[in-house]
Amino acid sequence: MSYFADQSGHSFIANLREDTLREIATAKSQLQDIWSLPLETRVKKGHSLGPLRTLRLSDKRLHLSHETALSRDNFSRIREGDLLRLTANLPETRGCRASFYEDDGETITVELLDALPETLPSTGLTLDPDFFDPTDRFLAALDALQTTEHGREVVLPLLEGGQDGATDLETYEDELDALEALPADEQFHSSQSEAIALCIAASRFHLVQGPPGTGKTHVLSEVAARLIARGHRVLLTGPTHRSIDHALRACRRRISAETPIAKISRVNFDPSSPVAHFERFSDAELPEDAPYLIGSTPHNLWSSASGLMSQFFDTVLLDESSQLTLMLATLALLRGERFLFFGDHCQLPPVRLSASLLDTESQSIFLKLRKADSTTMLTESWRLNRELAEWPSATFYDNRLEARFDRRLSLSPASPHPALQPSPSFVAIRHDEENATSRSAEEGELLAELILDLLRGGLSPSEIAVVTPFRSQAALIRRILRTRSEFSDWPVRELLADTVERLQGQEREVILISFAASQSDFILPLASFLLDEKRLNVAITRARRKTILIHSQTLLAVARSLADSEGDEARGANAFCSLLDNP
Repeated sequence: MSYFADQSGHSFIANLREDTLREIATAKSQLQDIWSLPLETRVKKGHSLGPLRTLRLSDKRLHLSHETALSRDNFSRIREGDLLRLTANLPETRGCRASFYEDDGETITVELLDALPETLPSTGLTLDPDFFDPTDRFLAALDALQTTEHGREVVLPLLEGGQDGATDLETYEDELDALEALPADEQFHSSQSEAIALCIAASRFHLVQGPPGTGKTHVLSEVAARLIARGHRVLLTGPTHRSIDHALRACRRRISAETPIAKISRVNFDPSSPVAHFERFSDAELPEDAPYLIGSTPHNLWSSASGLMSQFFDTVLLDESSQLTLMLATLALLRGERFLFFGDHCQLPPVRLSASLLDTESQSIFLKLRKADSTTMLTESWRLNRELAEWPSATFYDNRLEARFDRRLSLSPASPHPALQPSPSFVAIRHDEENATSRSAEEGELLAELILDLLRGGLSPSEIAVVTPFRSQAALIRRILRTRSEFSDWPVRELLADTVERLQGQEREVILISFAASQSDFILPLASFLLDEKRLNVAITRARRKTILIHSQTLLAVARSLADSEGDEARGANAFCSLLDNP
């Protein structure tokens, strides 16, 4: 009989346990339902890729190609780091486990976690979602939350929101003085300095809210460097490998080469990173009596294979913590003494499959802990120009977000297209197409025209990105760029065309947003996804100089009808309409 069956337990832990187990059960049930579907249905719903053929195997990295247009042109929910199973279209068998790396529209790359079976054919393959069952790790963490002194006296009061963000005032003032004494070209904005000083002086925890382009990662790396200088052993974690790798790169640039920094994970998602990668903690051979920085996912902290289960850190940095559920955060909090949370609850939330049994504020650790006296908001955007900062500032940040620079698009030669003039910085282009679902040829042609003028005007492909909700629309754009002769003079593979999840944390000079959908019967069931205000916030705030949003008249009409309703979609629909109505 488990510990929880013997004890009445704390109500918060009981609720967290029930919520976590229900989410796991929902995931298992949904996967069984997905696996039972025909391949065409699985692919069209965005769950799977196939049919595929093997191209080559390089070490543990397998490269595949689409055999037909089926999976190449359809929307996909598969993201970097997702656990998949490779089979001959037999997803209900275990097959070969793999971790998704990337799909550039032509080649799919996965990292094999099992040996490739000799009996597996080279054609007719499928990649389907697999399930990593974290039940044992979660239950072990919940047990530690209630049975260990650290869990009961430190982590549990924090999770319940019963701890104040106390500050050592002497340390705070010393840190502010040191920051103000920096050379002029190294100084931070006042809100950044405030955040850094409060993080270093925090007795137990502090939150840093980083709206788009305000230098959240820059602040995080400075905090890490100052903690290292104080002799701390620091853990950096987050919801995805991409977020962890991005933050580790920034820390490596800021922290001296003498200080060890390492990523501990089974798969290396960032092979070009200057940060060393190891599968096990012991392989890193870190000094016992000196500071260091380790990056790892919350799940890996409780894996016996990683060697991290017995490690304890002075400070835990939780990046993108607005995407961390309370359960995932608990895995990390039980590994440290002090906790610094970096995130923004106005951007992408955690992914949940079932309705939470917890209160609304508990959907992420960042939202749960956000308080006026323990949160510093960075208020100066180094990315957005003044026009681009106006809408997100008014809609999400209480008009506190300011633009440091006022960069404008300037092409040479100039483009005759009205959308590509220096002003305004935000342009919405509306069209009358009515029958498009997840792919719009009309929007594709318009995007091609705009991209060509941007390239001719002096921008490089890496300075442009296309954001779209649908994989098929992204695939259409990539195919246009790579097959038409007018684009042959530029390395167009550097132009990213993908979903908003791929763009979070990144920026470009120009962002082109393509909604594609123009069929009302298709739009309505997806309205909560298409018009989600947090996804819209992320998409709109990636650009430094110009954002161009392309949409159908039908999408706007649906949004306006929903804005007047009392449904769940009303909030996002209102945000969408306010953006298009913003002068």
